[in-house]
Amino acid sequence: MLNSIALLFNISFYKMAVQKKSEKRIKKENYVKRLQATVAKYKNCLFVDADNVSSKQISKLRKELRAIDACMIMGKNVSFNIQLWRV
Repeated sequence: MLNSIALLFNISFYKMAVQKKSEKRIKKENYVKRLQATVAKYKNCLFVDADNVSSKQISKLRKELRAIDACMIMGKNVSFNIQLWRV
């Protein structure tokens, strides 16, 4: 009966529409990949809270970190916790 209704209304159960990933989802997936690659590359990591820090201070810090082959990844606590529990 269900197949006859599907034929009547020209509905195919076998061809479901594939949803495209949103830009937000793609950004999160790229962030996850970058975080996992960084955790795999370095043996030490440091987590800090960056409240009330100016963009100029962060820029100077990033520049100094690049000089010693280190990196800074900024994100939210939830995203860090989720990814670090997966590793």
